[in-house]
Amino acid sequence: MKITPLKRSLRRLKLLSRDLIEEWHLQFFPTHWYQKKVQPYSSQPSFSGIPKKPILTLETTDICNINCVMCDTASATRTKGFMSMEDFVSNLDRLEAAGQRIVAFHTIGDPLVDKQVGLKLRLCYERDIQVMLRTNGLLLHKFLEPLVKYPPAYLLFSIDGATKETYEKIRVGGKFDRLVKNIDEIFRLYKKKHILSAFGVNFAVMDENMDEIPLFYQKFHPYFKLHNMHFELLNSLSGDRGKFFGSNNTLSQLSKWVPPCNMPFNSIYILHDQKIAVCCRDYHGELVVGNLKEESLDQIWNGEKINELRKAHINARNRPDALPKACRECYVPAEEFTRKFDLYVHFLLQRNIRKYGSHHLPISEISDHILNFLAAASKNRVNRLPDPQMIL
Repeated sequence: MKITPLKRSLRRLKLLSRDLIEEWHLQFFPTHWYQKKVQPYSSQPSFSGIPKKPILTLETTDICNINCVMCDTASATRTKGFMSMEDFVSNLDRLEAAGQRIVAFHTIGDPLVDKQVGLKLRLCYERDIQVMLRTNGLLLHKFLEPLVKYPPAYLLFSIDGATKETYEKIRVGGKFDRLVKNIDEIFRLYKKKHILSAFGVNFAVMDENMDEIPLFYQKFHPYFKLHNMHFELLNSLSGDRGKFFGSNNTLSQLSKWVPPCNMPFNSIYILHDQKIAVCCRDYHGELVVGNLKEESLDQIWNGEKINELRKAHINARNRPDALPKACRECYVPAEEFTRKFDLYVHFLLQRNIRKYGSHHLPISEISDHILNFLAAASKNRVNRLPDPQMIL
């Protein structure tokens, strides 16, 4: 079926309208936004909750152009490579067969390292498959033409510093000035050509940068809406098996052992060589449960190997030794705390934006509030997190 420009635009508008509603909600009703988002939820994995079709993510490459301190992708032992065009087309067929109209290019590499990423964006665009492109943004200038001609629905950048010094200390090999120039250029091109895409950014919070959060907003708010800034606390998912996390995690008492994990129950990652993994951060190939060159997607999704892994996660508390090493060593900040911290930062920033404006924020005061929140949470443990209204 031929996709007309009107039909493509309408689908993109429908997707981005949710983004606009979220922006207005936070901007005009921050207290209600926080109260709605902060409601607790639980999602224990079970065989009864397994969907017939998993959410698919494509790893176009597992190669990265830099080596961040918290990722250490260079330590990954999986075979490095790129997804061939033949395999990529086959995977688009699988997406369409599953009725999935949006896909992320993401695992441990950066999709812009792949010289064929422009062609892959074009194929998705022609099929009206919306792409979420997650990147460090440093190679963006090499692909401006395809990114403008076949724009992703969502461009998600990973930036962990508001200053050149901090950014380049964390993102080893990255150049802050190059990054800022790239973001400014793609933003201006999209605005000039009225391209309907959302821009988002992830900020990994650690000792080196937690005091730069308000400065980060002030630096990058011309490009990223506040609700599309994500402040994520450090976790152990890395090529060095969490060594950096272990030595730099000041909130260790709020961290938790992950298993049982939901990932094997709802999503899979098609790696560049057509192997199937159940985790986005499988640096060493320990969580591979099949190969599309040998089995169908349905056979892998309902197969013995993935079901054994699911059983191991359900029984993880009693039999941790049955888990793969990658799962046994997986630690993250407790889900409730991670979510409340991110929401608190948004709430705090929006409150000050309304009071002072985006260009005149009291940087030191906001930083102090964030550090006080972390300190209070650390003392009270995760089951007694302070209400933000009590701290403000």
